[in-house]
Amino acid sequence: MYMGSTGKYFISKTFFKNLALAIALIIVLFLITLIWLRIFTHHGRSFPTPDYTGLSLEEVEKVSSKKKLRFQIIDSVYNNNFERGAVVEQNPSAGFHVKKNRNIFLTINAFNPEMTELPNVKGLSLRQAKATLERSGCKVGRIKYEPDIATNNVLQQKIDGNTIEPLSKIEKGSKIDLVLGLYDSANKSIIPDLRGKSIENASDVLILSSLNLGRIRYDESFTNKTDSLKAKVYNHYPVFDGERAIRYGRNVDIWVTINPEKLIFEEDSTKKE
Repeated sequence: MYMGSTGKYFISKTFFKNLALAIALIIVLFLITLIWLRIFTHHGRSFPTPDYTGLSLEEVEKVSSKKKLRFQIIDSVYNNNFERGAVVEQNPSAGFHVKKNRNIFLTINAFNPEMTELPNVKGLSLRQAKATLERSGCKVGRIKYEPDIATNNVLQQKIDGNTIEPLSKIEKGSKIDLVLGLYDSANKSIIPDLRGKSIENASDVLILSSLNLGRIRYDESFTNKTDSLKAKVYNHYPVFDGERAIRYGRNVDIWVTINPEKLIFEEDSTKKE
């Protein structure tokens, strides 16, 4: 079978040698490009975003500098659970993987608190008063009972023991103590189950049960003030059994932790088995 010079070239050693060199060159170029992209994009060098919650701006600067991150304050709110100027929220959230020089957007607690008008809750029920105060940016503080013809009817509203007139200007987030009526001093409330709840949620549940939050005991898992924002109740006294009741206005002491092992309760373990 006759083959021209071109045909002979395609089956020659020279052709296969050049083909092998071309393939090798393509592979080398591909590997160089891949390595360059890994270096350029810092592939595999991402790290979890630090938790800025509760930190001051000075502390934010130190953490950001150490992690080679940037930050930008985009908003301010007022929250009396945080120090003035402390970080309340962040985006991306703590633990989200980012690369160096990433901008972290922060919302801080306002240095100057917002003001609001104290609504008139006298004559309302405890539940109605709580909802009304919360709509104005306030909270129920402690509740106290005095003899009256209507149980849980609001008789007075106070701040730090002083009677405050309705429509007075107060700081948002203020805690308003309520003096409530009690028709029968023998009235009792079933102790609610507070385990697994935050301190704020536990307080809300107790108020709606006509009880007060007593002492808060922190266990050894807490190392700083920021930790307390993540606290959960793992025990309380008097204890919950579904039947035990105590008189209206009594205190319930709570024990809190951030240790997840203490937040596994007996009934939870039973359900998993």
